[in-house]
Amino acid sequence: MVGGAALLEFRRGETRSLRTGLTIGTPEEVALTIHGLGVRQICNVYGATETYGNATVTDASEPEAVRLQSQGTPLLGMRLRIVHPDTRAV
Repeated sequence: MVGGAALLEFRRGETRSLRTGLTIGTPEEVALTIHGLGVRQICNVYGATETYGNATVTDASEPEAVRLQSQGTPLLGMRLRIVHPDTRAV
């Protein structure tokens, strides 16, 4: 098992050149990626990982607060439909 200090040093060394990337998760998890790995222009996405079907993505230039609280706007060619889970009403 790698100790906390060693893991932190690995992260700093291995992610130093990263500028942007994609992630998914809670606002806390996304913030940890941004600040813990130092990847300031991380994008938040939404989609079915089982089929590699990203449907939405935030822009890397959007403010961090937006990227923490949103999975972004639909990608070109995507249509979203929001359905109530109990009634299936749109």
